[in-house]
Amino acid sequence: MDIEMPHLNGIEAAEVIQQHCPTPVVILTAYDTPELILRASEAGVGAYLRKPPHTKDLQIAITVAMARFGDLMELDRLNDALELRNTELQAALDQIKTLKGFTPYLRPM
Repeated sequence: MDIEMPHLNGIEAAEVIQQHCPTPVVILTAYDTPELILRASEAGVGAYLRKPPHTKDLQIAITVAMARFGDLMELDRLNDALELRNTELQAALDQIKTLKGFTPYLRPM
C-alpha cells in the first residue's frame, strides 16, 4: 500500500484494515520520514519500504509482515485464553467465598 492515495492515505487505510479485518500490510512509498514510519508502525503496518524496492527486499518485507501478523494473532489467542481462565478462577473464588459463609469453621490450608 502506498502512503499517498486518492481518498484515504495508506496509514489511515492500514488503521481501518487492522480494526475491521486484521491483515498483514506492507507500505511501499516514496516517503520515509521518521514521523511517517512511526505512524505506520503504530497503525499496525508489518513492513515499510521505499520505492523502488528491490525484489529481494520486497520478499523479505512480506515475510516479516506475515510473521509479525502471525505473532500478533497468537498473542490475541493467548490473551483470550488468559481472560477465560481468569473468569473461571474468579468464579471459583466466588464459590469458595460462598462456601466459607456456610462453613464458619473452615480451616485455612
